[in-house]
Amino acid sequence: METARCSRCGEEKPLDQYNRSERSGRMYYCRPCAVAYTQERRARLANDVMCEKCGGTKAVGAQCKSCAWSEELRCPKCGVFKSPGEYYKNERLQTGVSTWCKNCTRGYHKLRRVQQKVQTREMHRDMFILKDRVIVLGWQLNQLEAQSGLTRPEPPKL
Repeated sequence: METARCSRCGEEKPLDQYNRSERSGRMYYCRPCAVAYTQERRARLANDVMCEKCGGTKAVGAQCKSCAWSEELRCPKCGVFKSPGEYYKNERLQTGVSTWCKNCTRGYHKLRRVQQKVQTREMHRDMFILKDRVIVLGWQLNQLEAQSGLTRPEPPKL
């Protein structure tokens, strides 16, 4: 009968004392250790503590979300302290709100959209230009224009 050593308790046990795994064929912990590990993990995750400031619940070592909503937060982009209502909600972050204020976020996305529109226009303009029924790449067209002395008109600015 084959045996394996449990990486948690260190005991040699027969393979039928281990749960199956698709990767290696068996788990690294024996069944009793796997059950104990799962119970410890659930207890650790469920072990919320009470916040000293507001009385709400929070995870151990984490900041309380309701307290974060009562304090003013500093936007790192503009440097101004603002109330949490002036930030977009983001549940993935510890404070529950985004890092930039709404005005900075809107400004960034507006500028980004304009930049992408200009880049797309330039890419399509320079990608393939039909000249005398021959497909010429943008950089080749620039060389032809430089050799012939002709220039193409500038596109309108936004």
